Amino acid sequence: MNGTVTEFRSGVIRPWQCYKDGWKLIKDQYWLFFGIAVVGMLIASAVPLAILLGPMMCGIFIALLGKLRGEPMVFDQLFKGFDHFSDSLIAALIEMGAMILLMIPAGVVLVALMVGGAISSGANGVGGPAFGYKGVVALVFLLLLMVVGVLIVNAMFNFSFPLIVDRRLSGVAAVKTSIRASWANFGGLVGLLLLGTVFSVVGMLFCYVGVLFVLPVVFAAWGVAYRQVFPA
Repeated sequence: MNGTVTEFRSGVIRPWQCYKDGWKLIKDQYWLFFGIAVVGMLIASAVPLAILLGPMMCGIFIALLGKLRGEPMVFDQLFKGFDHFSDSLIAALIEMGAMILLMIPAGVVLVALMVGGAISSGANGVGGPAFGYKGVVALVFLLLLMVVGVLIVNAMFNFSFPLIVDRRLSGVAAVKTSIRASWANFGGLVGLLLLGTVFSVVGMLFCYVGVLFVLPVVFAAWGVAYRQVFPA
């Protein structure tokens, strides 16, 4: 695989337009791509340590990038991601490692809050919430920071898998290029994340199942964003 970086464009992501174009991209084959996206995520989650996450993400982007070139989707494209197994596994493991590094300090703070709250509650002989109200506020704020941090880290790595299949980059080079390109388009990526979160929350309101029907559109929007940043 090619281990070099590749050029990209900066400040070109228009979040709402990405979702509009993403829907236009897949609407004629929506149910097929729905199957690709959902089966891909189910397979990815079936094996621990993100071992199959990389190949499944690569397969999903193979289908999307082919569609962007005007080619029809076929379900078998999902499994073509295994042609990039080693590089996609490396990229997925690096992403998982970054997530773990992000969670460690948050976990330490959480344990400190719990221990401090329990000690304070025991010393004062007071019932009720062990954290105290300030502790509860701090805990909620910490959890929000963790969620936001995980979303941002995920966004930083989201171009890795299409770079592996589209530009034939190695796993490490794809991650480095994805991070650089993401920082150069940070505002647009935040907009994509916010819109995707809103759509997912709306989908969850429909007995949680609705989020599955939103998933293909979210993937399609990221595929459009990728092509805006990395032109064919």
